[in-house]
Amino acid sequence: SSHPSRNGRCPRLDADRIRPLTGVPLWSRQFSNEGPALLGASHFGNIVLMWKSGAKQFKEEEDRFPEIRTRLSASAPDKDDELLEVVDLQSGRLTGSLLLDTGKGSYSVVRAMVAGDWVAVGDSANRTQVYSLARGVEIGKCFGEAIAMNLTDSLLVVQNGRGHLDLYNLDSMDRVDSYVFPTEIIHAQFSPAGNR
Repeated sequence: SSHPSRNGRCPRLDADRIRPLTGVPLWSRQFSNEGPALLGASHFGNIVLMWKSGAKQFKEEEDRFPEIRTRLSASAPDKDDELLEVVDLQSGRLTGSLLLDTGKGSYSVVRAMVAGDWVAVGDSANRTQVYSLARGVEIGKCFGEAIAMNLTDSLLVVQNGRGHLDLYNLDSMDRVDSYVFPTEIIHAQFSPAGNR
């Protein structure tokens, strides 16, 4: 769970809702400056935290995690760029980070979904940008909102308009199929085996 401040950021983050039977928190993190925006948890077992690079906490995160500092050494972030941290829900361990160039604030990050090495980032311009978490590079982008990912077959489902789903190959971001339904789509998810 998180403890939001008046600005919607979370100065303390507790993973205490994951094991309701024991009531024992799995892990906790304190933030001495601004807490992160939470971009949601996924059934792949992670959560995404986000800060603007102009935030005071940004420097603390850079100092705390050498891998972030290494990645940032290749670029000088603008104050409106976004730092995304992917955290394992069970352990609280940082599994990867991304620095997103927002074009001097021309768009903002509104959601993120992580599966394996892929990070699907939704922005305020109705786009989904797909990144490699390990390499920190963009694989491609498309219009619409990412709603499901399939690790088995490297697939991404994007909703782009009422009743319209597009299926993309995550390795290339080529569209492989489209589906149109007569009504609004409420939920889409692959089967655990990934074959449906």
